[in-house]
Amino acid sequence: GSTVVGNAIAVWAMLDGAPQDQAMVPGAVGVLLGESIPRGEGRRRTARDRLDEWAAAASPSGLPRHDGFSLFLRLSEDAVGVQPDLLGIFPVFHTVCDGTRMVSSSPWLLAAHLGFRMTVDPEGLVGLLLANSIFSGRTVYLGVRRLEAGAILVSDREEGWREVPGSQIPVTSAGHHLPVPEIIARLDELLNAAVARHLAGVGPSLLLLSGGLDSRLLAGLLSRAALPITAITHGVPTDLDAQLAGRVARTCGFPHHLTTRTATSRGLASAIRWDGLTHAPGSGGGGQRISIRGHRVVNGHLMDSIMGGSHMLAGYDRATRTTGFDAFLTHIGRWGLSPATLGRLLRRDVFGDALEAVTDRVRVEYQNAGQSGLERAWRFDIRHRQRLHVGHALWRLAFSDWPSTPGLDQEVIAAVAEVPLPLISERRLQVGLLLRKFPRLASLPIDRDSDDTRAHDPRLRDLVTQEIRGRLQQTIRNLRPGQWTPPERRYYHRVFDLNGPGWRAIRSDLEPHRELAYQLFERDCFDTIVPRPEARWMGDAMTGASGIKTLLGTVSLLRQVG
Repeated sequence: GSTVVGNAIAVWAMLDGAPQDQAMVPGAVGVLLGESIPRGEGRRRTARDRLDEWAAAASPSGLPRHDGFSLFLRLSEDAVGVQPDLLGIFPVFHTVCDGTRMVSSSPWLLAAHLGFRMTVDPEGLVGLLLANSIFSGRTVYLGVRRLEAGAILVSDREEGWREVPGSQIPVTSAGHHLPVPEIIARLDELLNAAVARHLAGVGPSLLLLSGGLDSRLLAGLLSRAALPITAITHGVPTDLDAQLAGRVARTCGFPHHLTTRTATSRGLASAIRWDGLTHAPGSGGGGQRISIRGHRVVNGHLMDSIMGGSHMLAGYDRATRTTGFDAFLTHIGRWGLSPATLGRLLRRDVFGDALEAVTDRVRVEYQNAGQSGLERAWRFDIRHRQRLHVGHALWRLAFSDWPSTPGLDQEVIAAVAEVPLPLISERRLQVGLLLRKFPRLASLPIDRDSDDTRAHDPRLRDLVTQEIRGRLQQTIRNLRPGQWTPPERRYYHRVFDLNGPGWRAIRSDLEPHRELAYQLFERDCFDTIVPRPEARWMGDAMTGASGIKTLLGTVSLLRQVG
């Protein structure tokens, strides 16, 4: 669709059946992409409702925040306003070119302006390489910003783009007096209500079901609500993920289907073009569309961080038993490149003191993120890596079926923020919820991102099976030392593997363009970090290769921008 109000022009495209709405009032037009669910309410807001909210608000900072993956655009003759979802997962990029203010869901769309030139921003690239995702909204494109988490973008005749900070859900001690069973019971009630609100009237839907904890909790909630669900798992029948998810699906009574994706050079280039290299390209951009057109894809993205505190201990130093920035920086460096490595890699004549400047800003934001080390790591992780790296999967899903995220409901997040943070960390609260409310699912083997698939409340036969399998594999290793390695049965490890066929193809395709990297990086250091296509990289498939993939993504980016 498209609309024009004065000098403001808006153009958008959505798949048939995707939730969207448009409304007009005297002097203004509103466009709503996605679902707008008021906090604690069931009725979805329309574009007209959102226009009325803007008219009633004294300022953008006073606008109510809505649940659901969405973006609302308000156009009038003298102003433009853009409000994405609560956490800012829906991508919003903005810039000014030759006096024209532009905003889009992809930086590549900005190139539609004849005067706009794609140029790499060295300081933006440093943030990406250091933290695994862009930092403080500064993208890898010069002059292009991505709207910060929770912010609202506005512009009027007198000024350019202005980001209005959004309110944060406060971490309080309101629930610290409650016993654990009561905390779990309350969270269970709120999750039930969130599922009912987010899926009200949408009909048969999909559930992205892995072998892990987040989607298992969602499966239990959806099964309890007796909703028409089909479970989808990435992988092949012999994969551990697929087998574990299959048992959950059968227990819940869901039909279960498998789908696969493979990393490709074309997929990587496409992902960088549309996503703007806002995060490390872990899976290589590979994907297969899954579609029951017009329905929803329920998923547990970000639940492990928000509800499970999976990275809450990022700033904790076990040796000193203290929390602090140095330990936190070391942790996020596992997914990016350490400051020491970047100090050797970055060409000083290109980057200047950008590394020091970005590190200082990361330190300040970390310190200002909360009152304790646990809160700082929790909030920082959600605002950056989770929102940009994990959350981008919601954006990609929207190109086939619209994502539904009941686990990111405001009521749920607010309740979690009232729980003592140590109880959230290391997924204690999630495990307690599974054990108390879904005992049948708790008794099934679970993916722990390792060979250990013991259930949280294991059955004897599963313990025996795992023990026999482990001893058999060890016996084979002893009989054939150094000659036998069990096949990788974890789907995501296989897809993320830098030595896998997908990433091997990407490395081979980008190798003739390696010289482009030397425009930004020291040749010897780059060649030491990024192996040639024929070389086998030795390291962890999930975390260790992340920085290398970002450097390969940078080469692909340089290839595109010229």
